[in-house]
Amino acid sequence: MSTTTRSPGGTAGAARDFELDYWVTSYAEAMRLLNRSLPPGSTVAFWGTSGTALPYAREDLIVRSFSLPDDPITVSSDVVVISTRANADLGILPDAPLLAEITVDGAPLAVIRRVPKP
Repeated sequence: MSTTTRSPGGTAGAARDFELDYWVTSYAEAMRLLNRSLPPGSTVAFWGTSGTALPYAREDLIVRSFSLPDDPITVSSDVVVISTRANADLGILPDAPLLAEITVDGAPLAVIRRVPKP
């Protein structure tokens, strides 16, 4: 008798194999979390686009976008928000402290990481 291991179904089973957040709407939730925790004048960098987060940003926060893995350091951000799209969250600042993860039904959509200071 042979046994096969099946991955879970649903959203959690689709994570990292299928696109779950094409429009990065998870960035809006990330911005809501950061609004409650960041000190005034903090800089937040979003991987790819910040468009879905901007309407939710506090007025005193500096919001930027970046596209290359080393850009968070270049833009001198305090925190970065990285989508799990194309597994970008696994390759961009993977050793930086994880502050939060935006999930749906157990599937990761985005991560928030503190940018290490040089």
